[in-house]
Amino acid sequence: LTATLVGSVGAVLLAVIADRGFVLLQGALTPWARRRTEG
Repeated sequence: LTATLVGSVGAVLLAVIADRGFVLLQGALTPWARRRTEG
């Protein structure tokens, strides 16, 4: 039971971290890409 619980919590945590990381990455890359396209 404990291993299953830890596994589910870890999977959810990983999904949240990946989601936040993707948003942050997108926020960081968009201005850079825009600057590169303009320049």
